[in-house]
Amino acid sequence: MSMDGPFDLDCIKSCFADVPDPRSCINRRHALMDLVLICIFAIVANADGPTGIALWAKLNQDWLK
Repeated sequence: MSMDGPFDLDCIKSCFADVPDPRSCINRRHALMDLVLICIFAIVANADGPTGIALWAKLNQDWLK
């Protein structure tokens, strides 16, 4: 992946495309890629750990939709 120019979500998604989803199919509410992207966005926005990521996601729910 080159960082010479702008990138988009497809570029980020392609980096994680081969990551298997270890979660059970029962009660799975969100796609793994959605969770990965939310975590990346939250960490870049200075979220600290799972609680910070969850709080960031809740506060940015409208934007994420």
